[in-house]
Amino acid sequence: MLIRNWHLILKKLQEMFKDKDPKWLLETFQAGLSQLAAQKETSSSAQLSEKLQNMLVLLDKVTASLDQNDRNNISQHIGETIVTSNITQELTAQTIEQLFGGVLLQFLIGKLTDIKYAEAQKNRRRRNRRWSGQSRHRWYRPRSG
Repeated sequence: MLIRNWHLILKKLQEMFKDKDPKWLLETFQAGLSQLAAQKETSSSAQLSEKLQNMLVLLDKVTASLDQNDRNNISQHIGETIVTSNITQELTAQTIEQLFGGVLLQFLIGKLTDIKYAEAQKNRRRRNRRWSGQSRHRWYRPRSG
């Protein structure tokens, strides 16, 4: 029964999506992700991960009829939404590696790598400022003249 309903829901979404702009799909995903984020305190990580995976699988199937360029764009928007919603820890590579032809996983890895690199650079600059400030005050002695 549940499987049959799943297919009916998927078919209905695909029919609705044919006449709509992908923006509609992305807004729906953002709304669902907001609901998941709100459940972060009351649901286990495993429950959130399963719900997020189900949403992504559904989106992947709904967009299957689109050309690859459109799917790539949608995948990147989805990835951006996931990163900005701070729910990336709920994902595992195994759950999303096949979705959107692997583009979603590649995008997320690239985006998270960029974020980590930017944080490392920021920390390095902060550390260098701190050390250079200390050495100037601690070790620097003006010449007496």
